[in-house]
Amino acid sequence: MKFLPIVNHSLKYNQALDGLRGIAILLVLLFHIWPEHFSFGYVGVDIFFVLSGFLITQIIITKLDSKSFSFKEFYRNRIRRIFPTMILVITVALLVGYLILLPNELGNLGKHAKSSLWFFQNFRLISEVGYWDQAAQLKPLLHFWSLSVEEQFYLFWPLVLLIIYKIPLNSLWTLIIVLISLILIPYFIELEYFYHSLARFWELAFGGFIYLLSTKVQLEKLLNKFQLLIYLIFLVSIFLAFDNTQFNFFKTLAIVISSGLLLVLLIHNSEQRFFASKPLVFLGLISFPLYLWHYVIIGYVNILNLDIYEYSIYIISLSILLSYLTYRYVEIYFRKQDSFKLAYSLFGVVLFLGLISQYFYAKKGLPNRGHLEQKEQLSQQFEKMPHKNDQGKSLISKILGTVPNNDYIRATSDDLTKQFVLLVGDSHAHTSYRGFADEFKKQGIETLILANSGCGPYRDKLEDNSLNIECKKKIQNIHALLKKVENIESIKDVIFITRAAKLEYITSLFEEFSKKNTNLYYLIENPPLDFSPDVCIERPFGISKVRDYCGVKYKKHIQENLKYRNIVIETAKKYQNIISLDPIKLFCDEEYCYAIRDDIVLYSDTNHHSVMGSKLQGKYLIDKIIVKDKENLMDNN
Repeated sequence: MKFLPIVNHSLKYNQALDGLRGIAILLVLLFHIWPEHFSFGYVGVDIFFVLSGFLITQIIITKLDSKSFSFKEFYRNRIRRIFPTMILVITVALLVGYLILLPNELGNLGKHAKSSLWFFQNFRLISEVGYWDQAAQLKPLLHFWSLSVEEQFYLFWPLVLLIIYKIPLNSLWTLIIVLISLILIPYFIELEYFYHSLARFWELAFGGFIYLLSTKVQLEKLLNKFQLLIYLIFLVSIFLAFDNTQFNFFKTLAIVISSGLLLVLLIHNSEQRFFASKPLVFLGLISFPLYLWHYVIIGYVNILNLDIYEYSIYIISLSILLSYLTYRYVEIYFRKQDSFKLAYSLFGVVLFLGLISQYFYAKKGLPNRGHLEQKEQLSQQFEKMPHKNDQGKSLISKILGTVPNNDYIRATSDDLTKQFVLLVGDSHAHTSYRGFADEFKKQGIETLILANSGCGPYRDKLEDNSLNIECKKKIQNIHALLKKVENIESIKDVIFITRAAKLEYITSLFEEFSKKNTNLYYLIENPPLDFSPDVCIERPFGISKVRDYCGVKYKKHIQENLKYRNIVIETAKKYQNIISLDPIKLFCDEEYCYAIRDDIVLYSDTNHHSVMGSKLQGKYLIDKIIVKDKENLMDNN
């Protein structure tokens, strides 16, 4: 392709491999734009992993064979390959974010930019799984998780290959042992995270194994005989991932193995008509910048509340255009440079840009930007509080004798001689805590929260086989606390705030609590939104589409939750020490349940309270709990 030059590197160019890259990036692109129709497209990342492992192993082994391998040269080449495009994309993302993002959004972007630049974005995302955070589609840098995994792999893989190369053992069998170890490690440590490096390294290692196998065993002749079958297996393995809602090892294994076999076939036969076709080769050549650019654009389209389907052609066109320009005038230029000084400079730029990103995060998204309206209010609405504080850990330690590993542990005091109210639940309890802790403090009452993210504290859940061991341990910690509370004079009131609890869990909980000396206040969950509250706020320069009405239908919410609400209310009436509370009037009128009401932002996302929303609910709770008149309380349900 005359308009798209090929960069010379240490390996002989094979256009069929670029064709495979083209298929991989096309799958990812289709998945991110039309996930309902191309739900299998995420396997494109797995293909990239295998391909990367194959090629990086080929580069290292080739250098080792020629006795010219250098760690310094290896990482210089990685820097000039990865850093320029990454710097460009993230810089543009930050500049656009500075102009149009709300403070909480810019703060999150800064946090994700730093973790992407410093290659721990995958671990950042793990910490946010199940947490009251932005939805995935509102994180423009979410896709950098895979780049983080690859770069972490490159830190240790050259050393592994060097050791294998030097030791007087069969290199192929040694690599097989390494590969099997990487496959088994996630199971031994009960690792269930989609983004975790240890759950993904084996895919890159398999690519390396396939390359080494192809050098030891004459596979090409055998594979050429069955090339149609290999194509079919590859195609089937892609469609096996259709409608897959979570990470599945065996489906991933299928695409990894089939990709590895296809790689061996292509590496020995670059004239494959389909894989060497110009459209696929073109996409393959620009695949790296295309992978980085496309999701940034999708993220901002979602943030601006624009219809992704309506703008799909524009997204694809802009992504390809930017990717072509990036490849043509940035990537090619830097990949031709052999200077170590340039590599050091790029490294310095990454460090500096990471510090700027951290500044955005530390300053809470720069709420005082001059072009933002209502900047102070917006900053306060979306402020997030830390998961734990020293007072909470100290108080829990006094009660349980140890500090558990629960997600949320906070308190307003660690003095057990004072009167306390205990809050338990999930992330909804945590986002509600800020408001009612402030209100209770005004009344001379201290508060304590022990809660989990996406792991509600129901006793019956301990028997739920779908729960991981970590979640069960956290639930047990809460039950241990509740058992101790019976004997603590200063804690007589317990509030439960959780989302989407099964009715059998609730009835079991009520029956269990009816035998205790403490009062249980069960808060009926707030109406969830089917949109982000951010879409109700007009952005700078008027470029966003503002939602016509900032709420969900009240009657629809009531109808959908009627059974749940009635069972909670009627079951609570059976017990003297159990009170159901329904704050729905705080958020709803007879027509809508609002995300923003009377210019106050009530939600921080689709289902969690903002700071002001939690304060509103806190005033409601303090009134009800101080009154402690069950008959009067029931009038509100």
